[in-house]
Amino acid sequence: MKITPTGTRLHVKRLTVEDKGTIVTLEEHKENQHQSVFEVLTVSEDVRDDYPALARGCKVFADAYCVQQVDYEGEDYLFLSVEDVFAIVA
Repeated sequence: MKITPTGTRLHVKRLTVEDKGTIVTLEEHKENQHQSVFEVLTVSEDVRDDYPALARGCKVFADAYCVQQVDYEGEDYLFLSVEDVFAIVA
């Protein structure tokens, strides 16, 4: 299924955080910090035009609590607004 976000949204995937060689789950990470790392899966046309650096595959820092989660046909889809992105990881 092809998903294209609308407005200034990004379709993202939450990444796990590595801590000294061990993988920390997102739930454990959220207890300590409010920020997370996300990988961009798709972007809306508005984002593509206004923010060319935000493209499929790039990683971003964003507030973990600003993500909108949608459950559709048993799959979880995460959407993030461009305004909630702190930085792009190079």
